[in-house]
Amino acid sequence: MPELPSNIHSFLSHPDLLVELLPVAVELFGKDLDSSGIENNSLHAKDIYEFRDAALTVIRSNGGIASEKIMRLLYRVDVLQRKTEAVMSDSDPETALAEQMVIRELQKAWTRKLFR
Repeated sequence: MPELPSNIHSFLSHPDLLVELLPVAVELFGKDLDSSGIENNSLHAKDIYEFRDAALTVIRSNGGIASEKIMRLLYRVDVLQRKTEAVMSDSDPETALAEQMVIRELQKAWTRKLFR
């Protein structure tokens, strides 16, 4: 099994892994939305960029990166605080945060695959 990529773009060099993990990651994100009290409008994504765009829409439609709802979601998704703080200095912090959420959901899907 290949090593898990550490950023959203490096997943593209592992298309078989991405095809396998993406549906699980999207499902996990939907559950995290539900448990964070954020409306989940039957989330779906055909590729990693569509998943990132869906996460970005969630961020923007729920008050932005500093809102209480998004902070709850970050806790549920389990994005590390240091990663959250690091993206705040990015030129587009909302997109960078959405990418961190996607990466974390893919990591969680990977872990499930390894231990099931």
